[in-house]
Amino acid sequence: VIREQFAHLVRDRSLAPPSAGDSIRLTSYAPGRLEYRSSTAGERLAVFSEVYYPHGWQVTVDGRPAGHFRVDYILRGMVVPAGKHLIAFHFAPPSIRAGARISTICSGVLLAALLALAIGRVIPGRKKI
Repeated sequence: VIREQFAHLVRDRSLAPPSAGDSIRLTSYAPGRLEYRSSTAGERLAVFSEVYYPHGWQVTVDGRPAGHFRVDYILRGMVVPAGKHLIAFHFAPPSIRAGARISTICSGVLLAALLALAIGRVIPGRKKI
């Protein structure tokens, strides 16, 4: 079942049913990253058993950005090109990148402050006038 808002992604394609040699296998699973190996004789519609969540999940096919969409009310689907491919889903929302930058900056400031404090303790104090 594909909602009307995603129907244009498959409407003008000649998607055939899977043939005997077609396969998609999960080859790597980690939090925030899923990798699949696909081998298909033609362009196919694949339905993955993960929940569709568009905010932050990105998909690539052989390292090139690709699209995915909601199917069967809650699952992820995508059109898989013919041939052998590496399909990778990774979770990389902008908020995580921004948080990592802020954390790096704060860590740098804290390190500089600790270094300044340590240098101030090691170098003999100035004479008071």
